[in-house]
Amino acid sequence: METYQDPTSIRLRALIIGLLFAVGICLLSPFNNIYRQATPLGGGHFPLAPFFIFLILVLLMCMLNRFFTKTVLSGLELLIIWIQMVIGSGIAYTGLARTFLINLTAPYHFATSGNRWKEILQPLLPASLTPTDPICIELLYSGLDSGGDMGWLAVASAIPWAGWIKPLSLWGGFILLSYIVMICLINLFSRQWIHNERMNFPLLKVPEILAGAMDQRKVATLFANHFLIAGLTIPIVLHILNGLHFYIPSVPQIPTLFLAGPYVPNHGLFSGFAKLKLYIYPAFIGFAFLTSRQISFSFWFFFLAGGLFYGILNLLGYSFPASELGITFGPTLSHPEETQMIGAYGIFFLFIVWLARHHLIQVARESFFLSRPSEHRTEWI
Repeated sequence: METYQDPTSIRLRALIIGLLFAVGICLLSPFNNIYRQATPLGGGHFPLAPFFIFLILVLLMCMLNRFFTKTVLSGLELLIIWIQMVIGSGIAYTGLARTFLINLTAPYHFATSGNRWKEILQPLLPASLTPTDPICIELLYSGLDSGGDMGWLAVASAIPWAGWIKPLSLWGGFILLSYIVMICLINLFSRQWIHNERMNFPLLKVPEILAGAMDQRKVATLFANHFLIAGLTIPIVLHILNGLHFYIPSVPQIPTLFLAGPYVPNHGLFSGFAKLKLYIYPAFIGFAFLTSRQISFSFWFFFLAGGLFYGILNLLGYSFPASELGITFGPTLSHPEETQMIGAYGIFFLFIVWLARHHLIQVARESFFLSRPSEHRTEWI
């Protein structure tokens, strides 16, 4: 019997719960990632905390459905909660905060007579966008005296907020506008990607399957699938053994990293693979399975093609020394040839716009009231 009259609607409770969980993850992430040095909860390509919270919510809703005639949260609403957590989880660390405060204060804290940042950089920085108070900057890097013995409220009250309120408020407004722009861009291209191109979203597949199974009352059947159990057992056993080996060296370890460098020459056609590292990531193996064949094929094909590209340039005498990178790209790039990805991003953007040209023209016509809006639109905005 259908317990939820409109499975396509989203109630306010789902948005509030998703917002609360996203804020909770943001509050816990700095303590977990920086202080505890534990596995990052958010950020990355597949945030852990949002997925496990989503999984717990699915199991909880399945139990509640046994006692209530009306669905507390539908599968679609759980997906909305998951999306809110995924979007918000990166703000507190990898996506923003990890480098945000350093970028604001580094030109002041690391200014010396040698680099002359005080004369060169600081006059170019608007005073309203940076905490110019030396006390605020010094405390950020050195911390409070005996701060480790203080409680959370005592630490919060000892922070000189007066110097931080204005720059954080202005940057907060900018970040909010940035998120609004990204949401609007997604809204603008969503019909093209979902309906016209039928794009595959592999990170959404597992939550989508779980949400669908919950709505159909088939969660128990899903978790009883023999292939699913086998697929879960392999990474669980792998990580348990390697985790125990980390703390108890006598426990055997299953290696997940293989260095191919000793087997590859430093010069010649295969020189691009001299620093090749082969990682075994069960999560990425599953990700590759969920992607389309074109995407899975392109991962390894273009990786090998890129490595051979360096070797071909080396044979032709067009190899560039690593010193040509300077300090602009830092440790991210190891070969100057890798900077071609900057141009690749530009070409990729133009290609996306070209594919969506008919859709964008139609959107522009509807925006200027030159044609009637479609009756089958599913966009939120």
